[in-house]
Amino acid sequence: MFRPIKIPAIILITFISACQKSNGIPATLSVSPAIDTIGGIITITGSSFSTNATADVVQFNDTTNAQVLTATSTQLTVVVPYYTARDRITIQVNGRQWQTAQEFQIAPKFTPQAEAPGYPITIITGGSTTLSDYSVSFNGATATPSNLFMSFMTVAVPTGATSGKVTVNFKNQPYTSLSDFTVTPVGEVTNLTATGAFQTPAGMTFDKNGNLYVSDPPAGVIDKVDPNSGTVTTYAGNGMFSFGGGSPILSAGIYGAWNLAFGPDGNLYATDRFYGIVFKITADSVTSLLPMGGPAGIALSSPVGIAFDGSGDLLLSDAERIKMVSPSGSVSILAGTGLQGIVNGPAASAGFSYPTALQLDGSGNVYICDNNMIRLLSNGSVSTFAGGGGNGGFQDGVGTFAGFTSVNDLVRDPKSGNIYVTDPGDHVVRMIAPNGLVTTIAGKIGVQGTQNGTGSGALFEGPSGIAMDKNGVIYVSDGSGATSSIRKIIVH
Repeated sequence: MFRPIKIPAIILITFISACQKSNGIPATLSVSPAIDTIGGIITITGSSFSTNATADVVQFNDTTNAQVLTATSTQLTVVVPYYTARDRITIQVNGRQWQTAQEFQIAPKFTPQAEAPGYPITIITGGSTTLSDYSVSFNGATATPSNLFMSFMTVAVPTGATSGKVTVNFKNQPYTSLSDFTVTPVGEVTNLTATGAFQTPAGMTFDKNGNLYVSDPPAGVIDKVDPNSGTVTTYAGNGMFSFGGGSPILSAGIYGAWNLAFGPDGNLYATDRFYGIVFKITADSVTSLLPMGGPAGIALSSPVGIAFDGSGDLLLSDAERIKMVSPSGSVSILAGTGLQGIVNGPAASAGFSYPTALQLDGSGNVYICDNNMIRLLSNGSVSTFAGGGGNGGFQDGVGTFAGFTSVNDLVRDPKSGNIYVTDPGDHVVRMIAPNGLVTTIAGKIGVQGTQNGTGSGALFEGPSGIAMDKNGVIYVSDGSGATSSIRKIIVH
């Protein structure tokens, strides 16, 4: 007679558990980290995975396949894919399927890491391709995205934003960044002079008494501007098409005088890019610092940028070279082969495209405006400090990831180390922090005008020269003819 056999419960549980393991169902399945950004790499830990990464199918939101980088029987490393938001992760191996018990959540990331209010950043986030599904908050200040492509969202930093976390709200669900966003300074723009006071204002510099000097190359003069009233008077030049210098200085020919700098002797020096001259302007006369002509490569060709170092040497950007004139008048080449092109490396073999303005820091490093980049001459070597990104156009970011359409002039704040750059191609003024972070402080990208305002609320015709007074206030020469003026920027 057949009798049923009773199996103890503990033996039955053990038997079923063993069957589960033999069928390849993981006893545990965990994800680390459980929150990450698109493009981040996460680790899924379990059992019975295929060691062939292509056989392990990992899906986010049940639809989006992820790239499996490495695979062992107990661990997968996976790249977080686009369109991910918040959901369990599904894993399929050889026809078997299971899900994580915990949800994975996307965290938005942004570029650049810092920007001023009114200027756009790109946020990389998950979810959908429907723009209306999203809103953004900068540490509590809300903003509406303006564009969405795949998982790349464009949004302007809102007024009132403060540094801190960025939260993307997707279908009313918040997704908060892992890192902090930094709100950078913005410039308040007003007019120092009346419009139409110049033909085309260009280079600028201050004397020790705080008076501002502005070159007006096509007018054949250098003007002096009262920094308080904005009154413009002619300081030097006869206003005629002549370049022979002369005495007194109001009768001197200085047509084409461009960038300006005061020397340690208290005299004003001006480059003339058209005639290959550096003018020395004393209280009584205008003379040429160097005789025209000279040995090939040493003779001045079309000097533009001008600055003095701590030893009293005069540095010039001249054609595709950086040259130095000693106090005794001898000329030497600091950098550049004389061939046009962007080449980094040892100074003697470096290449420049079209170097214009120069600025030195307290350590003797030379920052150079060169076409659409800021180059750095330091310790006998030339490198690119900022620019070259953005496909040759506007892009804020760090170092060579940043982009300029053009750079014309620059000034360095000795207190903060920040460098301010005019970008006439984009109609804006940019700021470069000591770590190479490029942000925009004033002007609306790609829009011309003469409107005063703060940040992107201000408009520039074509910002050219730039100078800074002892209080850190920035002055920019802008426009031509009826729209010409000197603009004043207070950064806060």
